[in-house]
Amino acid sequence: MAWLIALAVIGVAFSALIYDYRRKQARNVEEYEAELEKQGISGQMMRGGLLELQKMLNPDTKAAVEFAKDEQQGQTKTAKGNEEP
Repeated sequence: MAWLIALAVIGVAFSALIYDYRRKQARNVEEYEAELEKQGISGQMMRGGLLELQKMLNPDTKAAVEFAKDEQQGQTKTAKGNEEP
């Protein structure tokens, strides 16, 4: 009889994991960011962390981010503030 209770507890735990996984997969961006805010992690921190991870894994991303920063500061030929007549 005890093995039946243990099996039921394992089944309930497994079904709860499946339910939580499906709920997380079906949420939209707003629900995801609201959940992050509830956990105390801001969306900007998460995006920043993921960007740093991608820069490590893909060197082209690092070059693109550096170029975008340079362009915002007007240090490139294509920047709007640096156009020559």
